[in-house]
Amino acid sequence: MPVIPFMFFYYSYLNVTLEINSFIVLKLCNKTNLLIMKKIFLISLLIYTLTACEKKIDVVSVPESVKASFKARYPEANDVKWELEGKKYEAEFRMNDRKTEAEFNEDGSFIKEEK
Repeated sequence: MPVIPFMFFYYSYLNVTLEINSFIVLKLCNKTNLLIMKKIFLISLLIYTLTACEKKIDVVSVPESVKASFKARYPEANDVKWELEGKKYEAEFRMNDRKTEAEFNEDGSFIKEEK
């Protein structure tokens, strides 16, 4: 999990920077610094969670029913990228010089479109 090394690096970077500049060195037992570290950890965890929800997949991994439904609905789509969100397949693509997203179920049924 990339959060813990980031926090260690962040604390080490602050510590080294403060020592070089002859400032007071941060100590973990200080309540203010603990609150700062908790906030950094929670923000890092939130960012990690939000980015982990969508999984980019290759077109080979997309079921044929989904690809056929997509091709029938968007025959002029360019630069198609697929993502898997739970059990839904999301296609990000360009059509008529506009970025568009479309979601499909595993059986190929259309859910929604976002422009």
